[in-house]
Amino acid sequence: MSSVSHSPSPSAHPTATAGSDCAGVTNARALALYAYNPVLDVLDVTDPVQPKLLCFIPNASGGRFLSATTVALWNASSAEVMDITTSKVLTSQKLSAPPYEGTFTADAAVFAYRVATSDGTETMHLLDMTSGSDRLLYTQAPMGGHGGMPGGPTYQLGFSPDGKELLDFDIFRPQGGPATLQVFRLDGSKLFQAYNATAGIWAPTGATLYLVTGVNMAEELDSVGPDGTLSVVMRGLTAVNWPVLSPDGRALVFDTYDATAPGEATGGLPHLRRLDTATAHAMGVGGAVSSQPVFVGANVVWSNQEKPCQCGLGGASQVDGVVLAHDLGTSTDVMVDMNPVVPGIGGPTVMPSTGYVVDVLLSIP
Repeated sequence: MSSVSHSPSPSAHPTATAGSDCAGVTNARALALYAYNPVLDVLDVTDPVQPKLLCFIPNASGGRFLSATTVALWNASSAEVMDITTSKVLTSQKLSAPPYEGTFTADAAVFAYRVATSDGTETMHLLDMTSGSDRLLYTQAPMGGHGGMPGGPTYQLGFSPDGKELLDFDIFRPQGGPATLQVFRLDGSKLFQAYNATAGIWAPTGATLYLVTGVNMAEELDSVGPDGTLSVVMRGLTAVNWPVLSPDGRALVFDTYDATAPGEATGGLPHLRRLDTATAHAMGVGGAVSSQPVFVGANVVWSNQEKPCQCGLGGASQVDGVVLAHDLGTSTDVMVDMNPVVPGIGGPTVMPSTGYVVDVLLSIP
């Protein structure tokens, strides 16, 4: 069972797990959960350039906000709902095995999670947080060793905002299936699947899914409605990586690996681009070399700065531990002060990364 502790000193997270109030969450206008196993940080990102570490939850691998004061979280043995201002666990259910990825519905009624065994077999589960009933959705055979080009995502798991459908994406599937991208209903039936998808993104409300399909330089953005109907939004996209949708659903921000590194077979350097979902107009977003964007404000994204390198199959650049804040309105990039956010866990400091941001809560009353 998890508990909440106050923000630690700048040097290291304390090892004590005694619970205490998570002061300040109700005063923030924007909050983020920053997960680096086994700690879940609660951040005030009202100022996206100067985030504040309000408190942290030990023994938590991931989670999502249900409100400013309530968080659904999971660890190796259980899925829980907690009031972070009192450390009181409101709901807790045991898991069949330690997950390596998990996601909750917006009301935390259902928890979906993936499990990988020592031989590479994977299973997907749906856990009812009220009854404790654990449904096995499917078993995936071992795939063996694999690698890939730079970019992402590699896998995704997320419920639609209305909680009725589950997105299940994994770029590495065995030859016999399942499909790279699948959408399940809560009863376990399959609504949609695509073998050529490279990412999926839920619209902010309802159950409309945007998905990127195609291979390499011939990609398009499609949408799938609640009834499974597929529609084309835009064709002719170039190497879409790490796509994220703005909180209002009007802009899709993603990475494109361009040809700025001559002779680099792995595609060049990553730059952010923005697609207007209403007009299908795409444009560059600033000149910074960065990857893996995530919205931390209505019009602000964080991304990982990258520096050129001789990385072989790893690409022409690599992250350098600097997180940039990009304002889509002013097209400015500013380095984010991540020192208060990642103070280390009694050992070497963890390199900051937007990949650790697992949820953001905006417009807090």
